[in-house]
Amino acid sequence: MLALLGRRGAGLARAGRAPQHSAFALVRAIATGASHGLNVLFVGSDDFSADVLGRLEQYSRNKTTAIGVLEVLCQKPFVRFGDNAKVTRVPTHQIAANRGLQPHLYDTQNGFWWTVPQPKGEEAGRFDIGVVCTGAPTLPQAFVDGFPMGVVMVHPSLLPKYRGDNPIQSAILAGESETGVSVVEYSATHEFGGRLLAQVPHELDPGMMYADVKSGLAHLGGELLAKVLHNLDFVRSQAVEQDESKAVYTRPMEDCRSRKIVWESMSATDIFNIFRA
Repeated sequence: MLALLGRRGAGLARAGRAPQHSAFALVRAIATGASHGLNVLFVGSDDFSADVLGRLEQYSRNKTTAIGVLEVLCQKPFVRFGDNAKVTRVPTHQIAANRGLQPHLYDTQNGFWWTVPQPKGEEAGRFDIGVVCTGAPTLPQAFVDGFPMGVVMVHPSLLPKYRGDNPIQSAILAGESETGVSVVEYSATHEFGGRLLAQVPHELDPGMMYADVKSGLAHLGGELLAKVLHNLDFVRSQAVEQDESKAVYTRPMEDCRSRKIVWESMSATDIFNIFRA
């Protein structure tokens, strides 16, 4: 199973290393009675979501995939006026355009969109399951209930550690030697606290910059998500509740961006971690 995570995964789970997280064992390499032809709506707009979507789209092209239809719900590109008016890019919308995925767009400036759209693929029927990544808008319960198989979330940390919207920056700032990716059942009332479906650790090299960590975790998250969807019934039957006593929450983005260097009290490592994050 570990080998199927690819070369990136080799550093995440070395041969002979016992998994440290119980849900890690839930991911199987070969489907056993997995459902086929899931209609999946991917919800997200940012760079991390786009990288996860790119890996999931590659997986969906496999003839043995569990995905029947893959479409994207993302923010509508909009014009930002100023000295030089320009269209603000939406990373997942670009992935959809480049890979031939049907986009469903919402406009945060004009009303809202909390209705599950209909797939536009031929004879697709309706979406079975939703996928959301950290950084997407909080989904209301009515929207989550619109999917017969619910919604799952990809989060770049080893939940329940670093719940929140800035898990990668927070792990770097804390000087962690390990982070990872989790796939959980999405809960509208407890966004990051749903049942843990699968989890993979990822070594955090002390010299790695934020962009490199984000790219690696997104790549890993897309692969992990594909395995979860391919083994969904089994993985859900083995899901575990998160240990609330071990929950750690992320720093606000304002704190991540405005960290000041205090030369008198900070070590060289602390200063470098601010730079990396």
